[in-house]
Amino acid sequence: MGDQPAALNTQLVLQEHGIDLNDHASRTVTGIMLSEFNLVLVMEDNHKEVLKLAFPEYTDRIYMLSEMVGEIFDIVDPIGRSLADFEETALEMERILTEGFEKISILAADKPIIYAS
Repeated sequence: MGDQPAALNTQLVLQEHGIDLNDHASRTVTGIMLSEFNLVLVMEDNHKEVLKLAFPEYTDRIYMLSEMVGEIFDIVDPIGRSLADFEETALEMERILTEGFEKISILAADKPIIYAS
């Protein structure tokens, strides 16, 4: 849903990391939006599948966040859960972003990935 503020617990957890979401509002995904990015990361497989069905011309840009570390698992949205659940989700996302930074950088730059064996 578009034009929604970040959940209060999301704001609290990210404030602890120095990120201010006071001016943040959600946006509905559009084809124009997807055309502006080389990489689209989602948290859950169903998000990935819905986007691929809605925007088949951008399927090569859409990945689950967990794929950035060579795994496939959902990062479940903690909405409606405790602050501790939000903190746990933030730590998991931070881990993946850190460990997967090289792959994210390559995909975002739209360059081929080269794996050494």
